[in-house]
Amino acid sequence: MQRSCAAPLALALLVSPASVRGQAGAVDPDTREVAAYQLTVPTLQKVAAAHRQMAVALRNDPRFVRLARLKAEKKQLEAKDKPSAAETARLEALPAEIESAEAALPSLLEGVKTLADMEANIRKEPLVANALTSAGLAPREYGTFMLALASAALVHGMQKAGALKDVPADLNERMNLENVKFVAAHEAEIKSLMADVHEATGEE
Repeated sequence: MQRSCAAPLALALLVSPASVRGQAGAVDPDTREVAAYQLTVPTLQKVAAAHRQMAVALRNDPRFVRLARLKAEKKQLEAKDKPSAAETARLEALPAEIESAEAALPSLLEGVKTLADMEANIRKEPLVANALTSAGLAPREYGTFMLALASAALVHGMQKAGALKDVPADLNERMNLENVKFVAAHEAEIKSLMADVHEATGEE
C-alpha cells in the first residue's frame, strides 16, 4: 500500500483497519457497521464528485507535483539508450528521492485500527476533507462506503474468476451481500471511480 492519500481512495482501502477486516471470532462493532452499510447510486455519485475535486487539488498540491516530477524524470532517463555518466548517477539517486517524497505524503491509513481512526485521519487532511464537504459526504460515511465497496468488489471479483461459487454463510455477519449485487450492476461506474485520481497522481 503506497503512502499517498490517493491510494486509500482507490477501490480498495486494501489495507483496511484491523477491526474492520473480517477476523475470526466475535464480530466487532466496526465490522457490523460496515456489514450493515448499503451501497447506493446517490452515494456513489457523491464519492465520484469528491474524487474529481481531489484530482484537481492533487494536480496543484506541491507534494504531489514534486513526486510526479521525480517520477517523470526517472522515466525519461530510463528511456535513454546511452545515458551519460551524470545521467546514470542521477538515475541511481532518483529511487531514494522518490521514496522520500512518497514517505512525506499523508496516509489516511496511518495508525488506523478503527473507523473512528480513519475518520480522524480524513478530517486532518484538508485535500480530502474539503472535497468530501463539497460533495456533501461525511468522512465516516466515506470511509465506510470505501470499505464496504472494497469487500463487495473482492467477492464479486472472485465470483467472476470462478474462484468463489458459493458465498460462505459466515460472511453474512461481516459484509452486506446485497453490495456484491450492487458492484455487479454498477461495475462500469465503479471502475471509473478512481480514473481522475489515478490520472492526477500518475498511479498505474
